[in-house]
Amino acid sequence: MKIIWQIRWFSILLVLTTAVLIGAIVAYGYRRITRFQQVASLRQIRTTGELAIQNELRALVDSISLTAMFPTVKSALQNANGMQVDDVEGEDAALLIQQIFKTSIQYRDYFDQVRLIGTANGGKEVVRVDRKNGEIVVVRGDDLQPKGSRYYFDETMRLGAGEVFLSDIDLNREFGEIEIPHRPMLRIAAPVKDDEGTSIGIVVYNIRFNALVESVLHNDSDAYQYLITNDEGDYLLHPDSDRVFGFELGKRYRLQEDYPSASGLFPTLGGSERKETAPEEIALDKGHHQLVVDKFSLLPGVHPRQIVLGVLATNLIVSDSQTRVIQWATIATGLLVMVSLIVAYLSTNFLTRPLQQITLAARNIRARKSVEMLPVQRDDEIGTLARAFDAMVAEVKQSESDLRSTNHRLLEAIKDLEHFTHLAAHDLREPIRKQLNLLELLREQLPEADEELLIFYVSRIQRCADQMYRMVDDFRRLTRLSGGELTREPINFDQIIDTALHSFEEQLSCRGVEIKRDVFPSGLFGYPSLLEWLYNNLIANALRYVDRDGFEIAFTAEQAEETGWIFGVRNTGSTIPSSQLEEIFKMFRKADTGQEEASGIGLSLCRRIVDKHSGEIFAESGPDFTHLKFTLRKQHDREQNNEQ
Repeated sequence: MKIIWQIRWFSILLVLTTAVLIGAIVAYGYRRITRFQQVASLRQIRTTGELAIQNELRALVDSISLTAMFPTVKSALQNANGMQVDDVEGEDAALLIQQIFKTSIQYRDYFDQVRLIGTANGGKEVVRVDRKNGEIVVVRGDDLQPKGSRYYFDETMRLGAGEVFLSDIDLNREFGEIEIPHRPMLRIAAPVKDDEGTSIGIVVYNIRFNALVESVLHNDSDAYQYLITNDEGDYLLHPDSDRVFGFELGKRYRLQEDYPSASGLFPTLGGSERKETAPEEIALDKGHHQLVVDKFSLLPGVHPRQIVLGVLATNLIVSDSQTRVIQWATIATGLLVMVSLIVAYLSTNFLTRPLQQITLAARNIRARKSVEMLPVQRDDEIGTLARAFDAMVAEVKQSESDLRSTNHRLLEAIKDLEHFTHLAAHDLREPIRKQLNLLELLREQLPEADEELLIFYVSRIQRCADQMYRMVDDFRRLTRLSGGELTREPINFDQIIDTALHSFEEQLSCRGVEIKRDVFPSGLFGYPSLLEWLYNNLIANALRYVDRDGFEIAFTAEQAEETGWIFGVRNTGSTIPSSQLEEIFKMFRKADTGQEEASGIGLSLCRRIVDKHSGEIFAESGPDFTHLKFTLRKQHDREQNNEQ
């Protein structure tokens, strides 16, 4: 769609939207404001109730865990299980535990029973304190029941030290039968461990669930009521008492049947899958009723038992909104008109801003200034134009970069040409002049010269020719290194050094040179042919400038934290003045050692090879050693083989 049509349609839709919104605010403002406020109130009530239940249960868990660790509790269980000889101590412990249990049940109105159950006699109760008709009673003798067959006993016995068991919320049973009148129970149990960590019994709190809920939720309002279900949707608390615990009484009444939209809370029962990592409360409407409901864990991080808590509103909680609706609607209408004008201005400005950016970019390109970010992400004509400008800017920058690189290479070539002119005018001319003089002397003395003199003249002529050949060959290598394409390959340093040493095998053997070598790394990439030239030159340099036999050449490799690997060739028997440590790598520069055979190109060639690897070359020297070192770029072992 063209930009002009976008502006037109946007203006039309803005006016229509404004008119519709004004009518909707006036017509439905009161209803929606009231509903939203009520839902917000229900959410707060539900969240507060959830936290209250969790905090109360955390306190109970702390209490029962502490009780299970009392030495007196352990002594009573050991005596009941026949594990303790001193019966008197066990009986005293049981009496003390009765007093502790009586105190616990006295200060918590919702406690129905507190029990200590051992493993002997089918898991028979050792100590039991009940609340009956408002009185606290210690159960003794035959009234103590075996509970080893109950599910909560087995599951608690399997727990580790410090863990607790939270039972299902169900109707209490005595001697296997549901009590009448019904008493909904929640059981919290903790294992008691002996000194070896073996479970020898459990401590159990029987909590009247309805009394617990009433004590922590404090529901004294007629505006809302609480609904509680288990994790399958069965009602545990409901305004209609006939609908609770139907799953134990033969007929189930479930939340998702009354409110099908709440099925997402129960994915295992056919409801839609719900993200447990980011739970959200569900707000439901049914007739004139509103319900906010959500599932939560009774003991987060301690036990996975979950229930569903809902708050049901049967009338409006908010009452002051009715008188202020018209005022808010009027204010909202005025604000909406103002917002519409502002949005219209901002939208047109937003649509024209990309054109301004492209115009500014064109001016900056013309003035050779930096170009700001262009709107290349758009899918319209502006985006196409911006991408074209962006591509043009990239090409200009690349062309400038290539031009700078070419200029740099050209300047280097000019410098090399100047040095080569000097070489051709002086250094290459000198060996030729010497050869001509020697040939003239040889011609004059040839008739009467003896064999020794002839050998002397011929060797001097050959020496001059070799010097000139080396100079020409070094320069040829230098020109080859300046151009052409190379391919990076894995570097085998040992193979490269072996090849270089083989070229000088006879000289090294005759002069008794001792060779040493460090352990070289693998997995680096570079130009093996250039590195072979490099090591050849460094070996030749050592042989040329050491004027005695029996010296040492060492091939070094050390790893540095910042620069990566540092390689080098170290020889004894020679030294370089500190003032010349940087000069020796320049074109046609020679160390002041009186060596005429050197061309002055060898170490400059080494520098060019290291430059090809984006590294550095430098020299260290002492009274009796010279160490030429170089680095390769650290990322060579990660570069692609086709990189230049």
